[in-house]
Amino acid sequence: RSLLGIAPLENAPAFEKIELKPIFIESLQYAKGCMHTVRGKIEANWIFRDGKFVYSVTIPKGVCATFQGKELSVGQNIFTISLSEI
Repeated sequence: RSLLGIAPLENAPAFEKIELKPIFIESLQYAKGCMHTVRGKIEANWIFRDGKFVYSVTIPKGVCATFQGKELSVGQNIFTISLSEI
């Protein structure tokens, strides 16, 4: 939950809305997992490669998700984050 940043907003029950806030740890190199919700499975992973983190998250239909202020689409979303951005 913490490393991948998957958690519902307090005012949006049943994972209707989530704001993804992963914790990127360079020395860990990668994290991968999923969370089964009443709206479907949310999958996320990140890997540290070439000095950047690649964060991938798959959002099921019925979940409104944001990451770094951007609204995500249903399905797979991929982001590249440099060390200076975290």
